[in-house]
This record gives sequence, structure tokens and C-alpha cells, in this order.
Amino acid sequence: MIRRHTPAEESILTYGRLKLEPETAQLHIDDKEIALTVTENHILGHLMKNAGRVVTHSNLAEAVWGDDYPGATDSLKVHIRRLREKIEEDPGKPRIILTKTGIGYFLAKPE
Repeated sequence: MIRRHTPAEESILTYGRLKLEPETAQLHIDDKEIALTVTENHILGHLMKNAGRVVTHSNLAEAVWGDDYPGATDSLKVHIRRLREKIEEDPGKPRIILTKTGIGYFLAKPE
């Protein structure tokens, strides 16, 4: 018997303990459900699709806003900080979304 996936099932992104439903901007970490903003959803989705690689500020800005504009890096920093406040145990010492100083961001390898 062939199992057919619905589009919603296919769009769910998983990486380690993270499960993101881009259609609804719902993130699940273990048994905790977190509502993300549209921008946070785009950022995390792009990082998850590129798991294992550093995503440059420019690449991330283009994925989120369709353009790498002056000031995009500063905007990304604000959104990443807010995202960390929602998903990290200690946002000051992130263990999920890591920074590659001067280059971009990446997801830590799953524990």
C-alpha cells in the first residue's frame, strides 16, 4: 500500500528536537509548543533547511525579506535575539541557534 503525504505533512521541518510547521508558524520543542512570528518562522525554517551549514547574513536576509538591504544584519540580530528568548533555556548562552561571528548563523548539531 502506498502512503500519500498531504502537503502539510511534507512541509513540516524537523531537526533534532525541533519540529516546525511553516504553514502555521508553530514550533515544537519536545512537548513544548511555541508560536513564532512570520519573520521568526522564515528565519528558523531557512536555518533548518540548511542545517549543518552556516547561513550568511546576506543569504538569510534574502530568504526572509527577498533582499539583502543595508541594515538587514542588524534586523536579523534583533529577530534572532527574540527567537532565542523563545526557544533557548538561556538566551545569553545559546545552544540551538549559534552565531558564526561576522558571517551568519547556524543550528547546533542535535544532542
